[in-house]
Amino acid sequence: MENYNIFFNPGIEDFQISLNSIAYIDKTELILHINKLLNTKKRYICVSGPRGFGKTTIVNMLTAYYSHSKDSINIFDNEKISKNKNWNRYLGQFNVIKINIANFINKNIYIEDMIDTIYEALINEIRESIPKLRSFIKENKSFYKIYQKIYNQTQRKIVLIIDEWDCILILKRKDKEFQKKYIDFLNNFIERKEYIVLTYITGILPIKKYNNTSSLDIFDDYSMLSPSFMSEFIGFPENEVKNICNEYKLNFDLVKEYYNGYHLKQQYHEIGDNGTIIEKNQCVNIFNSFSVINAIINKEVKNYWNKTKEYNIVKQYIQRNFNDLKEYIEVLLNGDRIKISIINYRNDLFTLENKNDIIIFLINLGYVGYDIETEEVYIPNKEMYDIFKSIINTKLFKHFEQSKKLLEATWNLDSDTVAELIEEAYNNFSNKQNHYENSLTSSIMNAYQIAKEYYTILHVDDGRRFDDIVFLPAPDHHEKPILLFELKEEDENLNTVNDKIKFQNYPRNFEDHYDKMLFIRITYNKNKHISCTIEKYIKK
Repeated sequence: MENYNIFFNPGIEDFQISLNSIAYIDKTELILHINKLLNTKKRYICVSGPRGFGKTTIVNMLTAYYSHSKDSINIFDNEKISKNKNWNRYLGQFNVIKINIANFINKNIYIEDMIDTIYEALINEIRESIPKLRSFIKENKSFYKIYQKIYNQTQRKIVLIIDEWDCILILKRKDKEFQKKYIDFLNNFIERKEYIVLTYITGILPIKKYNNTSSLDIFDDYSMLSPSFMSEFIGFPENEVKNICNEYKLNFDLVKEYYNGYHLKQQYHEIGDNGTIIEKNQCVNIFNSFSVINAIINKEVKNYWNKTKEYNIVKQYIQRNFNDLKEYIEVLLNGDRIKISIINYRNDLFTLENKNDIIIFLINLGYVGYDIETEEVYIPNKEMYDIFKSIINTKLFKHFEQSKKLLEATWNLDSDTVAELIEEAYNNFSNKQNHYENSLTSSIMNAYQIAKEYYTILHVDDGRRFDDIVFLPAPDHHEKPILLFELKEEDENLNTVNDKIKFQNYPRNFEDHYDKMLFIRITYNKNKHISCTIEKYIKK
């Protein structure tokens, strides 16, 4: 009996699980589209879209179809693809290398450890499958040379498949160095050689364009924004959902209200078997397959999308009201649409610069729909409507709104508003301590929570009973002023900001910002009433 490989020619096992699953929908005719791209300039395919819309099932299907096997492959005999001419032309004809990046990551992993783990896991299976390569592979860590040797030994070309390629980018979205090293790894892993007949990768995000020498720049993206022939293979089509609802006794109208609403434009040309050009131009209406399947399993139509991994990321962006995102969300909740531009979107979690970028990010995640003809976004169904409604109605969202108002008042030298909001924050702060100064410090930190998006927050010991608080602009927000907070009792001696800077021993990295510094003095009395003065430092 043949060993069950996971990475090198994994075979049919994972696809067999899909066939055995609830609400399996036959998408095997996608293989016919892919076959036409093999060993052409279009053989680099990136399929992106929401989690749970069937990308991994398709990965397992392609793996089962292309993987070389000593045994006959019968798993497709009763599928739609088998009704087509020459459907089995490439069945079992290639060496498939399949990697699911999600299997190799955790929050604390180092990129070097992850790469070594992937390499060792793959190499161990190649050694077992091709004994003649054991000594060569032991001494080599060049993917290029390994692929070359595999081809020379087997005379079979290679299919590379990477599932969830971007999950590590989302997990490590704040670690630029990690991401750079990961992209370097992908560039080494993905070879542009003649014996690689197909490279197929999936993720939530389309591939960002890096530079002309990057292997990632050669990929064609098939996404929620531009699905092309993939449109009919993403999610669940309406006619199939009707059949599923009949089989499992679910209310189709209710399922449609909750999970429908993604309208993908199928617009492309292909060459038929007789050489004629076939034009495809129609709208495909799809359902959220993740939620449909969960409704079947639980026998209940409700919101399942808030259980996905990316929910907390979306929730964070909305609750922090990034670039006044709430305004857009409220327009969408009213049933209106918003026109957006997708031309300059960078597809980079580091450079989400405005509401437009965030909305496109939400399209990729499946939270909003996109009409390619009108270039408008909309809330597709009740499931997503309820998610947005619940997020903006939370106490945390209102807290971030207040925090943003406080920060803007500080920048605008509005000392009365700052005093009012800080006093309100203190009165509402739940963890009051015995020492008023300490609890006030904690209240200020909590009230300015939104500032963490723009600043690194430092505590500077000035020899008194509690520290000054300094908000130092983050590298990406160097245009913001330093915020220097001092807490004083009403009867303490008061100095000007210039005196404070002159006589206090602050770190040297403040020097570059002295012409952009605000000195915020928070004064409190025995009745716990707070007043505020804000001075702008004038460089002499």
